[in-house]
Amino acid sequence: PGGAGGGDARGGGRGRTGPRRGRGGGAAPAAAPGEALPEGERRVTREMIARYAEASGDRNPIHLDDAFARKVGLPGVIAHGLLTLAFASEWIASWAGGGERLRGISARFSEPVLPGDTVVLRGRVAGAEETGEGLRYDVRFEAVTQRGARVLSRGRATVEVPSRRG
Repeated sequence: PGGAGGGDARGGGRGRTGPRRGRGGGAAPAAAPGEALPEGERRVTREMIARYAEASGDRNPIHLDDAFARKVGLPGVIAHGLLTLAFASEWIASWAGGGERLRGISARFSEPVLPGDTVVLRGRVAGAEETGEGLRYDVRFEAVTQRGARVLSRGRATVEVPSRRG
């Protein structure tokens, strides 16, 4: 999955996106269904794409070689879809109070992300339920660029926040 857009993916990763709430065990905000998450934002650079290609082992030339990318009908190199999904993972994990609370994430890669794009993440709490050990949130999200391109659609994440033990 990933490619030039139009695929589905499940995954996660690192990014510096959205509100900083600390790592590991921080308090997630009390949230009700329909409540919006604070927006997250991340600017994509060629260096970031190249580093992700190296780290992931995905050195497909559409991510690294402008001439090749143009030859196959793209405007130039594009970011990996999973890199964009990693931004969403970090953004939601930050909101939730730590990555260990993010239980699952999926989204559709709708359009390619280009170097220089600013990816804006928007989401809302679609559901919240008590579990025997805390709260489970269903989060719906999307990512758009400053160009107006929706690059992630049909985003869903599950977050579990443990009850405070006192």
